[in-house]
Amino acid sequence: MENKHGTIMIGEGIKIEGKIDSAVDVHVYGTIIGEINAQDLFVGETGNVNGIVIADNIEVRGELQQNIEVRQTLVVKSSGRVSGNISYLSLEIENGGTIDGKIDKYNPKKDSESAKLLSANKEAESKS
Repeated sequence: MENKHGTIMIGEGIKIEGKIDSAVDVHVYGTIIGEINAQDLFVGETGNVNGIVIADNIEVRGELQQNIEVRQTLVVKSSGRVSGNISYLSLEIENGGTIDGKIDKYNPKKDSESAKLLSANKEAESKS
């Protein structure tokens, strides 16, 4: 579902498997398994995102896992849990929020693990 401002909202109890590409804002209160490439990602307390994620800014109150690239700011609120291969430019963690995995400072001149995986997936799709 997309409104005139380019926001996609995945409601609590909804599960989506697939790809969201070039959305301005993505708000997740349900579950997404797959790929997200967006300007801003908000994962609510009931939200769970598992996959390849690239966004300028991410705020996590629920769960975010796997390969995550944040070109600007990653904010992990007290109820938030982030795990996997994570690259970020700026990081804020509230007391109680957790991060686990391989953590690197974002370098725009170097391809991140997330960018490599997205590129490989696009190449595989074009061949099929």
